[in-house]
Amino acid sequence: MTVVKETFQPIQARGSSHIARFQFDPETDTLHVWFAGGDEGDYLNVPVAVYRAWTQASESFGKYWVRHIKDRYAYVGA
Repeated sequence: MTVVKETFQPIQARGSSHIARFQFDPETDTLHVWFAGGDEGDYLNVPVAVYRAWTQASESFGKYWVRHIKDRYAYVGA
C-alpha cells in the first residue's frame, strides 16, 4: 500500500501589510512565514489544524497570525 503524503504550497497573503506568504511542512509541523518587511522564519510545532484554519480564516492574515500564532509557538528567524 502506497502512502501519499500531503504537500502544502506557499500561500500568498494578499492584502496583508504584515505577512507576505506562508507555507506549512507537515513532516516537521513547521510553519514558515515570509513577512512583508523582508524577514522570514519558522514557527515550530504548529498543528496542521492551525495552518488550515489560517488559510480559511475570515479575518485578515495578519490578525489571525497575531491572535493564533505569533506568541503561541516558538519562533526561529532565518
